[in-house]
Amino acid sequence: MQDLTLGFLSAFSALRDTRLCGSEETPARVFICSYLGVRGIGGTSVPNVHNLYAMDRAPPIAKRLREARLRAGLSQRRLGIVAGMDEFVASARINQYEKGKHVPAFGTLEQLAKALGCPTPYFYARDDDLAEVILVAGNLSSRMRKQFLGKLR
Repeated sequence: MQDLTLGFLSAFSALRDTRLCGSEETPARVFICSYLGVRGIGGTSVPNVHNLYAMDRAPPIAKRLREARLRAGLSQRRLGIVAGMDEFVASARINQYEKGKHVPAFGTLEQLAKALGCPTPYFYARDDDLAEVILVAGNLSSRMRKQFLGKLR
């Protein structure tokens, strides 16, 4: 999916100066945008090309937060409460973070990471393999982490 998404973004880049990136809804644009699940300005089905670039560059916090929460077996509400949020807004806030509607402040993300037993940098890793390395290294003792780093070098 990620490769296909990047392919679509490349297609948009190559067609930046053509009518595909104009304001009209061409069949190609509608297909690409509906496949990516993005919406344009004013709720139209065709977003501005620059919105797609921003979407690709957005921090992967939403995806990583959901993965870590499910791995920990916590509900959105419970995670929010354990991280110190008010119980009446905890579920809604975590839901918005997981959907990418809002990005938690760094301090909030540190609290969430602590509640989930994950190192904070895990939430910023775009690459799945790198995220896994961060998780493994984050759960090692200091001595084991030094040995691990020695082997990586």
